[in-house]
Amino acid sequence: MPTSLIGSVGAAIGESRTITRSCDVFVCGATMGGIFAAIAAKNSGNSVLIIEQHPYHIGGMSTGGLQYADVLTSPTGLWPLALDFYTRLATHYNQSITTFMAKNCAASPSVALKYLRDMLAEAEIVVNNGLRVASVVNCAGYIQSVTLSDGSVVQAKRYIDSSYEGDLMLRAGCAYTFGREANALFGETNNGAGTLADLVAGKPIDPYVTEGDPTSGLLPNVLPRATAVGGSDRHIVGYNYRLYMTKAADKIIPPDPPEYDALDYEYLGRLFAASAISGASGIFTLNRLQSGDFDFNANGAIGTNIFGETYVYPYANYDERDAFALRLKNYILGLFKFIRTDSRIPAATKADVAGYGFSPKEFVESAGFPPQVYVREAARMVGDFVFAEPEFANYNNLDGIGYGGYPIDSHYATLVNSGGVLKCEGNVFVSLGYYYPIPYRAIQPRLQDCRNLLVTYCVSATHAAFGSLRMEWTHMALGEAAGYAAALSIAQQKDFAYLNSSYIQNAVGLNPIGVVMDALAPTVNGTVTTVGAWTTATNQSGKEVYGQNYIHDNSAGKGTKTIKFTPVLPAAGSYQISVKFKDANDATRAANVPFTIQRSGGTTTGTFSQKVPGTLTNGFLSLGTYTLVGDGSDYLQIETTGTAGGTYVCVDAACFTPNFDVL
Repeated sequence: MPTSLIGSVGAAIGESRTITRSCDVFVCGATMGGIFAAIAAKNSGNSVLIIEQHPYHIGGMSTGGLQYADVLTSPTGLWPLALDFYTRLATHYNQSITTFMAKNCAASPSVALKYLRDMLAEAEIVVNNGLRVASVVNCAGYIQSVTLSDGSVVQAKRYIDSSYEGDLMLRAGCAYTFGREANALFGETNNGAGTLADLVAGKPIDPYVTEGDPTSGLLPNVLPRATAVGGSDRHIVGYNYRLYMTKAADKIIPPDPPEYDALDYEYLGRLFAASAISGASGIFTLNRLQSGDFDFNANGAIGTNIFGETYVYPYANYDERDAFALRLKNYILGLFKFIRTDSRIPAATKADVAGYGFSPKEFVESAGFPPQVYVREAARMVGDFVFAEPEFANYNNLDGIGYGGYPIDSHYATLVNSGGVLKCEGNVFVSLGYYYPIPYRAIQPRLQDCRNLLVTYCVSATHAAFGSLRMEWTHMALGEAAGYAAALSIAQQKDFAYLNSSYIQNAVGLNPIGVVMDALAPTVNGTVTTVGAWTTATNQSGKEVYGQNYIHDNSAGKGTKTIKFTPVLPAAGSYQISVKFKDANDATRAANVPFTIQRSGGTTTGTFSQKVPGTLTNGFLSLGTYTLVGDGSDYLQIETTGTAGGTYVCVDAACFTPNFDVL
């Protein structure tokens, strides 16, 4: 195997071994999602085997350079294990979790790694580093075994792929795609090729090797023509390493790479010659961390991202990926050499950049250089359900097992010659403005492909939707949910596709087990009927709201507004009925909200307080246990009659939990 950043992955695949490893749950990829999947499964009483391709690193980007994290500011958007992890980090820095998240978390990688290792040790889980999936036996839609790169064979009851590349999913034969879909395919607006733009607005530069001479050829990785705006192609966004940089006296100056071609950075020299940029901040995005050091990212299409060479990564073999990782490392080291040596870079900028270096306290195994390629997007699974842009606002997705909410965020994908001018395209950053549920269906392969596998990063989504779904905190949520799903699937002896999602939602604290109905989903799990003009409010608070939105009476029209939940129940019997509303214990909430329950033998009426509601179960307030007929005549109706002026009646969701085994 070639010398590479990742290095040896154990015995050559062709060597013969007889070791068989048996476990309940096999997890591919010790990313944050993979580790949380393993912890969730282990904490549920299952044996777990987790592998990681890197010889020593764990935690993916969250401990590998992406320290200035793309998170929203509300801790209520985090799932339990992610909240635990970030709370430990916040405590380390003597901050509240809310303050810590408002500062983009920004923990040093060694600090993040320390607390992640603590969580693994507490769960008694050991990551098996330096191993990859060599091959998979998939028989009639069920993975029978996985052969690893050391020749050993894994046999598990359930499988989870949490790798950034989808290594298990691909080798299991699941359908996948990569690149960008046309906007028209799924009714999207932020997919497909983007509008061409200058690398620096108003500062056009020449794309040819010899300026003004088309016969000299194009600069490296510059394409001769662009894809039509909104059209499909196989282009992949730029990758980089997120650099941990310090200005401390003991900083490590980035060394010259063993391979260097100044032409790779000629565009940068031309930008400086045109006075388009200046200083380190013109080349890099400088994100200050809690330590006072910096997380260096690319600055748009300038700096550490490499373009074009990522296009083959989704289907590259392991040797090719290793070669790319080394090429990318050398490319970034070469960038620093170019800044030091090119005559067009002003002395002030040279001095500014030279003031930064790698930290000898971070990534010590690799002299301060980060261990993890930032694989923003590679292969994406194609399941029976595909999460596209319209799903962000789809009220009917009641099988959400994780929440997203970060903007659609995609980096530049293409450098292109446009009439003798170097252009770039692909950057998207579109705010959504609310949290949204991520359906359980999005992490499942097609039924015909595999029934005992879940995929937590390379989910079934379009390029546009993946721009929001790909965030680390979102992956943590999906990983944890997948771990619980694996445990529940084993316990109930059901394929993943036939597992009732409310069990998973209950495990992550989203809602009770049962038939859940959303106030804004009028035909899912029954019928929701409203009378009067209710006001819709968006989810700004994560798990405090079920789904994207909730409704309230706007403290007006008292006595004229009702909402009725008529469930489709699996059978007659005893059910606990509970209700969810926004902002429990809020002084503006009504203290005497009337309700009516139609049940076997008649009706029950009563009131409940939204101001001081008492004990909540996963955010739901129980209204009691009732015998229901199950023929469509049962209902819960919430009213506004008699509630005080100036107070609000809020309604988010209702749940009908059977007190017998039926789901």
